[in-house]
Amino acid sequence: MVKRELSMLFFIFRTQTILICLPFLVYTFACLGNYYGYFNGLEFMVFVGFWIHVFPAVAVTYQIGSLRQQELFISLPLSSVRYGLIYPCFLSVLYGFFYETALLICINSNNGFAKTADMAVNSFPSFLLVFFLTVTLVSLFKNSAIGLCLTLFYVFFGLFTGGAGQGPFYLMQWYRPKINTDVNDFVIVQYAAVIVLCVLHILFVKYRHRFYLLKIT
Repeated sequence: MVKRELSMLFFIFRTQTILICLPFLVYTFACLGNYYGYFNGLEFMVFVGFWIHVFPAVAVTYQIGSLRQQELFISLPLSSVRYGLIYPCFLSVLYGFFYETALLICINSNNGFAKTADMAVNSFPSFLLVFFLTVTLVSLFKNSAIGLCLTLFYVFFGLFTGGAGQGPFYLMQWYRPKINTDVNDFVIVQYAAVIVLCVLHILFVKYRHRFYLLKIT
């Protein structure tokens, strides 16, 4: 079973190389730029590195999100748990680990280690929420472009409005907290939201032949 899962993951890495590798390139660029003093690597990781992982989220759902492969995906006898949970969880934790590591590396004179470490810990549920929001929207609409654009719109709307109307699902609470709120206030709610999105994604994959909002062309 492990061999089969690894084979599938290697297949995703091989066929979606650009989408898979893009976040790693961004993380490396941020660390090098911060080390040589070209720019503030921490801010780069916050405003660019945080949302760039939506691309590997699209990569892991590329079959259901591609109009050319959608009909094949619906007819294949795939495991909803493996495709809907194991692969997204593995990639989200993998990218989350490298993202948090890059945050810790990008420490500058204005941010001590304790503050940066606290940001890294509190950003993890938001990171997971963005990843699973992307895969769930792709599986809901069965269209990668729609899932990608809706997620990015949600992220940037919260970023530029300070989370107006987003309540506890404000994704930048760990870096720019809302007024009269603590940085930890939304952590539990966001972890719960991740679990809900996981369940929804599994259901959308399991009942993919019955439920879709866009017609297969």
